[in-house]
Amino acid sequence: MKCRKSKVQEYDCQVCVKPFFSKDKFICFDKCLVNELFHIWDNGIETVGCCCGGHINNKGKGYIQVAEKDIKKMEQIGYKHQKNQFNYNNIFNLNEKTLHN
Repeated sequence: MKCRKSKVQEYDCQVCVKPFFSKDKFICFDKCLVNELFHIWDNGIETVGCCCGGHINNKGKGYIQVAEKDIKKMEQIGYKHQKNQFNYNNIFNLNEKTLHN
């Protein structure tokens, strides 16, 4: 199933894994973000939230939110900051390849 066919609060489009920064907890996220998140984690970056945006009336804007300590790392691997209503500096746009999957 593509995430864009899933609705908010439906979880058939998610996958759960234990990331490098978690000793005992699994995190769940949109399965279309698997490759992108693994790439980010492989660069030693801790994520704190993400969404592909596909569930939000199919018009939502996807994002990846990282730990404050890893903002510079995200910039160094080419991610661009996403403007958001809270003016948080640790929210980034998804990679263009992910947006077109």
